[in-house]
Amino acid sequence: MMSLLLAAQLAATVANLSHTVATPENQSESSQALEEPANGSALLTATLALPLSELADESHIHEWDVIEHIKKSREEVVLLDRADQPDYVGDDKTFATVLMRGAEMDRSGQLYFIDARMAIDCDRVSYALVAISKPVIGEDWTKNIKKPFGEFEPLDNDPRDEDIKAAVFKHVCGPQWSYTPQQ
Repeated sequence: MMSLLLAAQLAATVANLSHTVATPENQSESSQALEEPANGSALLTATLALPLSELADESHIHEWDVIEHIKKSREEVVLLDRADQPDYVGDDKTFATVLMRGAEMDRSGQLYFIDARMAIDCDRVSYALVAISKPVIGEDWTKNIKKPFGEFEPLDNDPRDEDIKAAVFKHVCGPQWSYTPQQ
C-alpha cells in the first residue's frame, strides 16, 4: 500500500499500518458497502461506508474527501476528513490536526484500513503523527513508525504523493499554501 505520512512517509504510515479489518460487526449498517458502485470502485464505496473512526469524538460526523485513488496492480485509496478536528498541544504550542484514512483490499476482497491523526505545523512546514487507530489483526505495525508520536519532522520535497501533501497542508494552512523547503 502507499505511504501516508505526508510524502513517502505520510502515505507509508497509513498504508504500512493498514491492517485493521472491516467486518460485518464494524461495517456500516449498509449491506451494500462491498457491492460494486457506479464508478466501478468497491474499495472506495466500502471505505466511505466504514464506521466512525476510533480517533474521532462520538458526536463527530466525517466529511471524507478522496485525495488519492490509485488503481494499479492493487487498488488503494486515501481519504482526508474535512470536518473540524481537535487540536494537538506539543512543543509548548497548539497545532491543528487532520484525520486521514488509508485503505486497500486484498485479493480475496477483504478490506484493510488505517486511520491516522497528524498535527501540522504550517510555520515550520512539518508534521507529527499523534494518534493511530489500533488494528484488530495483522503484524506489529508499530515497527513501521519512523518517529515517536508527537515528534515533528519536516516535510520533504519528494514528488511522490505530492497530491496528498498538498491536500493535507492546504486543508490546515489555507488554500494559498505551497511547499517551500526550510533553510
